[in-house]
Amino acid sequence: MPDFDDRPKNSDALDLEHLRAFIAVVELGSQVKAGKRLRVGQGTVSRHIDRVEEHFGAGLFESGRRGKLSSRGRIVEESVREISVR
Repeated sequence: MPDFDDRPKNSDALDLEHLRAFIAVVELGSQVKAGKRLRVGQGTVSRHIDRVEEHFGAGLFESGRRGKLSSRGRIVEESVREISVR
């Protein structure tokens, strides 16, 4: 019998808003600018980015480099963009 405790929980899922915030920060290089584009506060963008990083298990941006993606971040960006084209 399958172990249903291993299924992703709703709290583990990423929402479209999380991914939009991630892409906006990548494109604009700033959480403040991303917030303006998305019409939300910088704090909301920051929480969304934290959630995306938590979901993928690592930092997606290089520390101290505004909007500069880590190697894992580039993979995530490519995947998100591929999904959005479909």
